[in-house]
Amino acid sequence: MGRKTFESFPKPLPNRTHVVISRQNNYQAPAGVIVVHSMEDALDASKNDIQPFIIGGGEIYKQALPLASKIELTRVHATFDADTFFPEIDRTQWKEVASKIHANDAEHNHAFSFLTYERK
Repeated sequence: MGRKTFESFPKPLPNRTHVVISRQNNYQAPAGVIVVHSMEDALDASKNDIQPFIIGGGEIYKQALPLASKIELTRVHATFDADTFFPEIDRTQWKEVASKIHANDAEHNHAFSFLTYERK
């Protein structure tokens, strides 16, 4: 994940390896968080992870998308003011293979869908 995405969390997520990509050479993260300075170094740092995920932000998604074979996307069915977006999914390169819609409920203010795409 990118530095700004990491800093948006109140604390590191439990039971996960955190690899943070930062352009800041002196960036300090909490103990246990791996800081790297390129996508290549991030992939190398996570090479032994059984199922690594790239979780943003926008620039990180742009760099990683050409390398990915699968996309697990959560699409929230609402409109928000935002400045970061997932890149457009090119349907000539990706096929939607699964979709599950969740209605809003007591735990979720907005309806959302889990979508899975695989590279053609």
